[in-house]
Amino acid sequence: MRKITKLLRRPSALAIACCLLVATLAPIAALAEDISGHWAAADIAFLTERAIVRGDGNGNINPDIDITRAEFVAIVNRAFGFDETGDGNFPDVGPGEWYYDDMSIAKKAGFILGDGDGNANPAMPIIRAEVAVIFARVLGLEPVSGASGFDDSGSFPDWSVDAIIAMTENGFIKGYPDNTFGPSSDITRAEAFTILARIIAEREMETRGEEEAPADVGTPEEEEEGTSPTPTPGGGTADGGGTADNGGGGGGGGSHRAENSHKGP
Repeated sequence: MRKITKLLRRPSALAIACCLLVATLAPIAALAEDISGHWAAADIAFLTERAIVRGDGNGNINPDIDITRAEFVAIVNRAFGFDETGDGNFPDVGPGEWYYDDMSIAKKAGFILGDGDGNANPAMPIIRAEVAVIFARVLGLEPVSGASGFDDSGSFPDWSVDAIIAMTENGFIKGYPDNTFGPSSDITRAEAFTILARIIAEREMETRGEEEAPADVGTPEEEEEGTSPTPTPGGGTADGGGTADNGGGGGGGGSHRAENSHKGP
């Protein structure tokens, strides 16, 4: 795996040290009932210990529900330390929404661009191609080869090809057991969290200079993206204390969404 050498904004050494100290000294939080025995439980616990994943008001993670764009943005901001709001926001993000500041932060950081009309579509489920593009932007990843190796590579949106290849080359995504990636499929919270856990584990290894990741982090991708239960239609609860998002459903694959254009997420 190539070393991650670029981020939109690297956290300070003090911030990294504090994060590692909290993860080391804080007692492991009891697993939420809805992830006990789940294939992604170890990865979710890994992120929960670092206060990246918090769950809903009842303490549930809702791992098999599709994650919305706003929820994903909030997680990315928290994971990578983005906290500076910009002067404006996306036109479809109104003041008073729990994600207002998070979307402003993402816009300023530059990892969310909006659709052809400039909208962020915060309540819509995010698709797998968009997740790959956002993570690749944040990490500054570029592909080495020109092929992904997935059998469905012909269905990759043009704006996502390089990101999917780069994320695959770095071992952060591996696809389904049938060697497909499913770029236009909605991604569940558990799947997104597992990919993020791999990224955070890799960054912590680089910080500590270790050669091996924690043994319980980064479950095999065939578990992460292939054997989880069928996602429950309906929006996920807002991670980080937001209100429940009841405005969107899964299963659409995102093909109708304007952000599936040349502009990307």
